[in-house]
Amino acid sequence: YAKTCIVISVASELDKILITVEDDGLGVDPALGDKIFEPFYRPDEGRDRIQGGAGLGLAIVKRVMQWHQGSCSVTRSTLGGAKFTLSFP
Repeated sequence: YAKTCIVISVASELDKILITVEDDGLGVDPALGDKIFEPFYRPDEGRDRIQGGAGLGLAIVKRVMQWHQGSCSVTRSTLGGAKFTLSFP
């Protein structure tokens, strides 16, 4: 969903390792922040299985993070789009 820019970074914070992926796209509506990690949810009603995506990608990310006792979240990026954060203990 990025327009022209994607930034990936890794940082250490207290007892966590944070991996962030940010872009300059449209971003994610804050009201959908938790919902987009649910299986089969697609916030973009213009997309369907024929056009690509089953709504499982972020649900799989969330499950993998749980297996590693971590978490994932999405906020607004300073680039204007979305900022996905993976937090590992």
